[in-house]
Amino acid sequence: NGLFIASDNDRWWPIAHRILLKPFSRQGMMQMVPLMNEQADLLVGKLRKDLGSGVGPLRIYDYTVMMAVETLGTCLMGMSFESFSGEPVPFLQHLKNWLDINADMGNIPPQLWWLFPKTMKSAHDSADFLKAYTKDLLARRRRGETQALSKCPDLLDCMLETADTLSGEKLPDE
Repeated sequence: NGLFIASDNDRWWPIAHRILLKPFSRQGMMQMVPLMNEQADLLVGKLRKDLGSGVGPLRIYDYTVMMAVETLGTCLMGMSFESFSGEPVPFLQHLKNWLDINADMGNIPPQLWWLFPKTMKSAHDSADFLKAYTKDLLARRRRGETQALSKCPDLLDCMLETADTLSGEKLPDE
């Protein structure tokens, strides 16, 4: 039950929403601007390099995705996915696969999904990889092996350490 796909009736949704109000406030967003600017500089460098190398037509969509992924990674989790390196990143490959399959299967009634066993297995494999990666990311942050990239807590810190103002509860790792 992720924050962005959870049901309004999910008991953790309002707790997560209240915990994340501060980082998504104007002040919280302004604290992320330097990290966003660093990613914009990396994007410009990548575009200059690729344009100068004569690789042919550039798909701006691909660069927009790289920028979005790196901005989210640095601001939310204090990490880079190395999108600008040009090497395939397993996390991103699995995320794209899972999203693509869900978009495609959204047009097919769930009663017919059994007709697509390879597609469903691929979706489940990607989901399993993403869950394992996320659990490992949380464990590494809890052990102090990763940290926010700025002097302010990132969203992962807020989600792990901040208690809800109404209930006093913290979000579970699940």
